[in-house]
Amino acid sequence: MKALADADIYVLTDLSGPISTVMNWEAPSWNTALYDYWTATIDYKANYTNTLGFFVGTEVATDKNTTDAVWRSPKPLLET
Repeated sequence: MKALADADIYVLTDLSGPISTVMNWEAPSWNTALYDYWTATIDYKANYTNTLGFFVGTEVATDKNTTDAVWRSPKPLLET
């Protein structure tokens, strides 16, 4: 990240992670492992001035409850 910052390159981070933190396509759910991974990623990237933002577009969002949870949970971290 520092090398990118030194080159004035800003970074968008995909919160999707290793297979163990990706939602199950057949039975999507929002769980603490996924929340913990996302919040740790957000906290880590917050230390860099060249963090442009985050996206979660590759996660499964097949119903309103899951979609709301996916967007609502990390929102307080992003507002600080």
